[in-house]
Amino acid sequence: MAGLTQIEIANSALRQLGALPIRSFADETETSDACRDEYPKARDAMLEATPWNFATFYRKLARLDDPPAWGWTYQYSLQTEPYLLRVLQLERNAPFEIGADESQGRVLFTDEMVAHVRSIHRIDDLGRWNGLAVEACIKYLAALLAPMVTGQQTRKTALLEEFQRMLGSGMDRDAHEGTPHVIPPNRMLVAVRHRRGTLWRAGGNL
Repeated sequence: MAGLTQIEIANSALRQLGALPIRSFADETETSDACRDEYPKARDAMLEATPWNFATFYRKLARLDDPPAWGWTYQYSLQTEPYLLRVLQLERNAPFEIGADESQGRVLFTDEMVAHVRSIHRIDDLGRWNGLAVEACIKYLAALLAPMVTGQQTRKTALLEEFQRMLGSGMDRDAHEGTPHVIPPNRMLVAVRHRRGTLWRAGGNL
């Protein structure tokens, strides 16, 4: 959405709460400080919540030389530019796990020799967002700001419920832009680990 700014999103969230707008995140007021701190959280939460088409990438990960310490055969570096927020699936729905390496940071573990992933990335360029994503971010930011602005936790709860309903519309809209993907449950992906002959559960969330 051309010309949209973070401040406009913040002020839209504030209007939903009946609060006065800010001029910038550097106004040095309680409200501007809260908007500055909470906007990145709202942006990432909105992007991670559903596989928006504009934030979904298909990439081949770089395999690291050192094997994992245990459990998996290979480990792959997770992209930082644009920042990879969430791995949705590996090609052929292969099992994987997200973890951390002391020297490499966030990594993906798998038994696959090549890791082609479908993933959600942080998109700071608001011109690439669709209208529903903008409205969802405004709603989530308003929810995060609600306790400070209104003093009401119940207002936050109500806004989060509205946000969840908006996600359904976002998924339906994006699904009509192509053939819907079937994403396996991230926390309950059951895979046969042939090396041990046992069933393992591999988590897919970031």
